[in-house]
Amino acid sequence: MDRRSSRRVLQAQDLPRGSAAPMIAPVRPHNGRPSPCRHGGRCDPRRAGRGRQGGAQMLLAVDVGNTQTVLGLFDATELVAHWRIHSDASTTADELRLKVSGMLGLAGRTWDDVAGIALASVVPRLTFAWEEVAEQAGGLAMMVVGPGLRTGMPIRYDNPHEVGADRIVNGVAAYASRGGPVVVIDFGTATTLDVVDADGAYLGGVIAPGVETSAEALFTKAARLSKVDLEAPVKVIGTNTRM
Repeated sequence: MDRRSSRRVLQAQDLPRGSAAPMIAPVRPHNGRPSPCRHGGRCDPRRAGRGRQGGAQMLLAVDVGNTQTVLGLFDATELVAHWRIHSDASTTADELRLKVSGMLGLAGRTWDDVAGIALASVVPRLTFAWEEVAEQAGGLAMMVVGPGLRTGMPIRYDNPHEVGADRIVNGVAAYASRGGPVVVIDFGTATTLDVVDADGAYLGGVIAPGVETSAEALFTKAARLSKVDLEAPVKVIGTNTRM
């Protein structure tokens, strides 16, 4: 195991338990069955601790997609702020840290209020950049969703290592909040449909081109079609190629 991977595992074990975001906290689904828990076994999201500088202990949840990155700042299970930025694989850790510093400032917070980062990423270069951000911000606890992280959700995929982190957290969150069986549909660069059974096992799903991805391909391949914005049409039956 390389140095970077070793550091990641240690930090995942040390991630504050009291400040976990709902999607990785051991809440119960509506039917009363225990939901999958995160790495480290039993944990109670209501046990809010104190931060590194005596402030509220908060978790920064980061979802890195192919096109956009969504960030949420959690105080225990309460979402206190959220932001959306462009996912650029060439972005450095320094740039990410400065961006987040600015966003935290807008929320009246600083890095001293953040005790750890939970990361789900489908862009490997940005995964490494965010790990470096955690290091630069004072050695924050770091949890990276991926192979080896025990979510408590059995993966019934032919090769579990091939399932994207985004699909796993979608399944865990859906089962925790709604119970099962449940189908999760995520509209992004790709449109994914994932299925979780009644016992909380991830069964697999479908990956299809996203809405914008499909539209771009259509506009590129069809010479006489002009590009239009993706918005609700005025009427269902179009009477021109601009609708």
